[in-house]
Amino acid sequence: MAINFNLEFSKRLFSRLKPGGELLVFVYDGFALYGGLVAEAAKQPRLAALAGSRRIQPQGAIDEILTGLKAQGVERPPRRAVLASAEVVSGLLDLPVTPDKPKPAKQMHELVRWELESLLADGADFWSIGSLLEGRGLIDARQRHQVGVELELKKDAGSQLTRFGEVAVTLGYIDREQLNETLELQERLLGLDGEMDCAWAVQSYAGDENPEGEQVYLWYGAGIHRARRRQWWEMFRRNGLQLEAIYPLNGLSAALLSLPGGDAQERESLLLELGGSGCVWRDSAVRRW
Repeated sequence: MAINFNLEFSKRLFSRLKPGGELLVFVYDGFALYGGLVAEAAKQPRLAALAGSRRIQPQGAIDEILTGLKAQGVERPPRRAVLASAEVVSGLLDLPVTPDKPKPAKQMHELVRWELESLLADGADFWSIGSLLEGRGLIDARQRHQVGVELELKKDAGSQLTRFGEVAVTLGYIDREQLNETLELQERLLGLDGEMDCAWAVQSYAGDENPEGEQVYLWYGAGIHRARRRQWWEMFRRNGLQLEAIYPLNGLSAALLSLPGGDAQERESLLLELGGSGCVWRDSAVRRW
């Protein structure tokens, strides 16, 4: 079965591909981790191999992907890797800052962090148990709807069994082990607090409210919890890889790369953004572009 590998992030990834070079590209969508070997050929990126893992722990998932790539003939994968993650929250921010009068980096970081905190709260609903169970392929949309209906009926009847996961187990859609794994994943996605590392880039456009063509500036900001960023770096390191950058997964335009050969509808594919700008974390420091 083909893996639908939807990977969205900056065109700057292509600048990491040296002529004839290779790069490991990973995407984490909250439900699974996927990894592909991207090679430069005729000044164009080409997807040479692709593998995925639904393991909860990142280190085991990375190891399973490397094993999957090896089974496809990738005996010596490059050590260089980049990651696009749904854990990175991003968006356009209306900040009281203009590029010609920049604020100190520490103050700018706090402005961006403040704006992104509300986006993190809004995104919490995305990691509901129902969403995670469906995203992991443990239930389908019809079953998710049926659990929701049953849950409301039980609530109206005053039942104590008012948790989505428990109802899904009662209906026989999942077993207890699958529920416990999904709860562990939810805790991983929602259980972080503390410092957030942020990056930002100015976005300029001529707004409708400025008929005289005056420039209006918005800022593209992205952030990830520091503990999660460090965890990813460590897990890649333990698998013998150097994670060079983390990109936001969501909100960017993309173009399709496919594995060579086979029917276009059945080929495994990789989605890479060709335009726009974004944010990246490189090495152990936060950089901006």
